[in-house]
Amino acid sequence: GQVDMFQFKIEQEPQTEQERRDKALTKRWQVQLGFDIEGLGPMFCQLSLAGNNMAVTFWAAWENTLAQTKAHFNFLEQALTDMGIHVEKLQGHLGIPENDRTGVRNQLVDIKT
Repeated sequence: GQVDMFQFKIEQEPQTEQERRDKALTKRWQVQLGFDIEGLGPMFCQLSLAGNNMAVTFWAAWENTLAQTKAHFNFLEQALTDMGIHVEKLQGHLGIPENDRTGVRNQLVDIKT
């Protein structure tokens, strides 16, 4: 009976004028996910993708949640590798970044009203 909120932002990273002229360059994408699940607390994730190369960073407000997240890094890296993605960086940090642009905040929403 609980509602969990996930907020996503997907955008192409801006290119310089030189990069726009060079058609051989791969487009770079950035995906941001923000969520606050009961029992895990607030979390934020940012994925940067350029071609088949990816960097993934997680932030967790709670130390226990960060430890649980890091415990699954090997599984995540292997799953991405199996899909043909080269994981350049996979890291986790305690706390939520100040530039959390998804706007996820603790909110109580009554969906029955």
